[in-house]
Amino acid sequence: TAGYSGTISQGANTVTIGSTGLSVAGGTFTGGSTTIDLNGPMTISGGAFTATSGTMTVSGAWIHTAGGTFTHNSGTVSLDGATTVTNNIDTTAAPTSDDFWNITINGGYKSFSSDTWIIAGTLTLTDGTVYAGTFDCQGGVSHASTFDGGNLNVSVSGSATRTINLSGGGNMPRFTLNAANVTVNGPTSGTTTFQDSFTLQSGVFNANNVPFTGWFTHTAGGTFSATSGTQTFTSGASTTNVNATETFYALTISKSAAAAMTISAGDVLIATSTLTLTEGSIATGTVRAQGDVNIATTFDGGSADLQLTGGNTQTFTQTAGGVMPTGTFTINKTAGTVVNLGAALTLATAGQDLTLTQGILDLKGFGVTLTAASDVLTLGASSTLQMQGGETITASTKTVTAGATIIYTGDGDSIADTYTITTNFATNYYHLTINSTDTGDIFQLGAAASMDGTLTVTQGILSLNGQNLTDTAAGDTAARGNIAGTVRLQGGETIFWTTNDTDSGTYEYVGDGVGGTANYNVKDFRVGADYYNFTINSTAGDETFNLTAALDTNFTLTITAGTLNVSGTNYTVNVAKNWANTGTFTAQNGEVIFDGTLQTISGATTFNKFTKQVGTADTLTFTASSTQTINGTLTLNGAALQLLSLRSSSDGTYWNIINTGDT
Repeated sequence: TAGYSGTISQGANTVTIGSTGLSVAGGTFTGGSTTIDLNGPMTISGGAFTATSGTMTVSGAWIHTAGGTFTHNSGTVSLDGATTVTNNIDTTAAPTSDDFWNITINGGYKSFSSDTWIIAGTLTLTDGTVYAGTFDCQGGVSHASTFDGGNLNVSVSGSATRTINLSGGGNMPRFTLNAANVTVNGPTSGTTTFQDSFTLQSGVFNANNVPFTGWFTHTAGGTFSATSGTQTFTSGASTTNVNATETFYALTISKSAAAAMTISAGDVLIATSTLTLTEGSIATGTVRAQGDVNIATTFDGGSADLQLTGGNTQTFTQTAGGVMPTGTFTINKTAGTVVNLGAALTLATAGQDLTLTQGILDLKGFGVTLTAASDVLTLGASSTLQMQGGETITASTKTVTAGATIIYTGDGDSIADTYTITTNFATNYYHLTINSTDTGDIFQLGAAASMDGTLTVTQGILSLNGQNLTDTAAGDTAARGNIAGTVRLQGGETIFWTTNDTDSGTYEYVGDGVGGTANYNVKDFRVGADYYNFTINSTAGDETFNLTAALDTNFTLTITAGTLNVSGTNYTVNVAKNWANTGTFTAQNGEVIFDGTLQTISGATTFNKFTKQVGTADTLTFTASSTQTINGTLTLNGAALQLLSLRSSSDGTYWNIINTGDT
């Protein structure tokens, strides 16, 4: 009490004080090493109080606003009790009146009156909620899964080298890391929620599984590292302010309904793993995703830009009803890496463009819709748009930059499907590639098309369908690339290439399907050979395809239906592999030369001149029971000791040659 000047020593005694608490107004109290259990408030207004080096439990308020001194004695002050209390100390004196060694918070709702409590030892957060004020933690921090958080600022400072490991579960109050020699590790399992603002000024913070509910500030100093776990921004509106960029691992935005996480203008948040947009919105700034992106139906969008980057294969899924952020959507990945759509993509705000700068966007059968009249889809020079072929792309402007590639793949269902590839693009192809997962899929023109780059048919059927495919008048010169699949022509189309791929692929002439007396001209690609595989397959069955020059095939010549006519000029036909005829061959006075090895002739054909000559031993095989008629000269020659053998495709079954001309 006031006026008391004596000394009380705890010694080895345990001290227990009732609910009225302890008031120190004069004299000296010297703590020992055993427990002091104070079941009420602790008030210091005079004298000198030295705490126990053990634990002093206080279930009421701690009041020390004027007079007297407190010495921690390297002990622990445990602020317990389930009640709501307001603690208040004098932080204006020099030195600060109360420095603590260890403090434990274990229950209740505790306010600290905007004061700063200096903790030289360890802060232990076991249970309860703390509000107002600051804990200046110059030692360790221990956090239990049962702690409820609050808005008091836990400020980690001091020069001591130490590591703080957060346990999974529970909440952390407002948190500031400003100590160069401190590493704070988020939980390796479970989550620890930072319930108020988070500020990093110095030191290392390893995030792991950490949700942030308030402001996130890391504008200078310190290292923020997130190489595992999920970092989540939750609760109400908040602002994230970083030094240009901040890298997270799995980043989740799950704010309250209609609440926005504002990214400071010019700042970029990077998610190296999954980006999940669950609820709320993102205002200004940029989010850069390098892993999968999932937008829930409850997400509200926002004004931020969204970028897909990096070298990982990504899946982008916008669940129906989920709103994209309304800034520019850019795909700028490592060359050759893919973003796969997991659902239809809708950009519903005016001025919200989609730009594919580099990398591959694979629509996977899903449509893309840019709803506003002024919105632009841009395919950059190093970009690839990959489609099955049946998707719908809606945009008022589709810009295909020189160098961009559009690939059609089909749907991989092992059924022969037909896709019209001029539905979304027509006169604005640059590089065009057909590479179907099903060999029988047809990719047809529905209107005349043009291009400036390279045409490649790797697998599947490119059907011109009676439409012209030409070189765009302006821009670069279109080129024919590898044709390993099939190019299907009616026969009357105009095409831009004049030389052919003669080591792979098939050209198939089908006519227009009307039939009657329709005649078409076979295209002459004569620089060496014309074709690899060459097929006449009249859709109507009775159309005629006339040679306009000598025909040279490096592999098989097939007449499935319709007529191949060497014309009145009697053009020569050279075949390097097989001859298969179930249609009609009009030989006129022309010659067919079989100039390959191990060739087979199937079907019944009437030839004029038939020539097969070899310099090394070889076999010419005829389909069993077939009949070949030669009305002109039949030439069959081997060489000295190098026989040309004529055989049936089935031993013991005849084949026939009727030669009405010279031999």
